[in-house]
Amino acid sequence: MQIPPCWYRHDPVVEELSALMAAWTDAYYRGDEYRDDLTAWHTQWFRPLMVRIRDISDFDSCTHDRCAHRPLPPATLAGIEEFVDADVDARPEPSPTPVVDVSAAEEVRTIPANDMDMAIDSGLAEPLDPADPDSPVSFEGIEWTFNARMGAWVPST
Repeated sequence: MQIPPCWYRHDPVVEELSALMAAWTDAYYRGDEYRDDLTAWHTQWFRPLMVRIRDISDFDSCTHDRCAHRPLPPATLAGIEEFVDADVDARPEPSPTPVVDVSAAEEVRTIPANDMDMAIDSGLAEPLDPADPDSPVSFEGIEWTFNARMGAWVPST
């Protein structure tokens, strides 16, 4: 089975090839330990898809330089507009987004964790409490706090 160059126009094929790519990525990039999923990718994922692709596509009507695929518009039953309107109307109003005046804001800086570690190791930065691993750090005359969500050091407020 050869996949024609118009494969991207066939939605069911795109879905299957996307799943196949995810399985390939998982098999080949999981780590260095021994495992058998590299071979399993071929026997359990790739080969069965190549057989199944005949059933889910209309590739038989496509050629190397012409795509005969004509997707059907999605079918919906009468009343969908009313259903969606009623669903949207039943939802609570979103809270207004507060307007924040940033015209007087100071420059926001962050320092990646590795960079701050190097600054501490070289003596350019100093933990305020060396006994506390979560201690703020003094660097360039500014007190810095580690923000775990950002994975970086930010000026203390």
